[in-house]
Amino acid sequence: MSEMQNSSLPKAGKKHTTTELFRMFTSSGGELKSSLATLETEYAPKLHEYLRKLLLRTNYTIMELSKEILANKSFIYQIFNGERIPGRDTLLRMAFVLKLSIDETEQLLKIAQRGSLYPRFRRDAILLYALHHAYTLQEADNALRQNGEQPLLEDE
Repeated sequence: MSEMQNSSLPKAGKKHTTTELFRMFTSSGGELKSSLATLETEYAPKLHEYLRKLLLRTNYTIMELSKEILANKSFIYQIFNGERIPGRDTLLRMAFVLKLSIDETEQLLKIAQRGSLYPRFRRDAILLYALHHAYTLQEADNALRQNGEQPLLEDE
């Protein structure tokens, strides 16, 4: 094994450092597919796994969650099986129903590769306020409507 390949291996039980990942992606002989696989294996949590973890903290079933967020149950099952990635508003509806913190909601959006909440955008500022004040989904939706913004409870 070459010195470069050997230096890109993490210590037992540890993840690669950012510097090691950088070297892996920029080394002349590094394979893109294997480097991406390493990155995904070590750092990219799967959306369906993160959602299952969040759901375990609550008393909701997948079926109950689908009813609360007004989503088709087969669509929700596809999400929880890792077959589909929902849109941003569906994720935000889940965040309100599951009573997620702002940090947990941002993590959810990040894992799904949906835009994070940006306080300079009026709609996002309302959503951040609603999350911070532990609004229900209906309360958050009303706040959006009252302020002339697109509600969460409309189809995406």
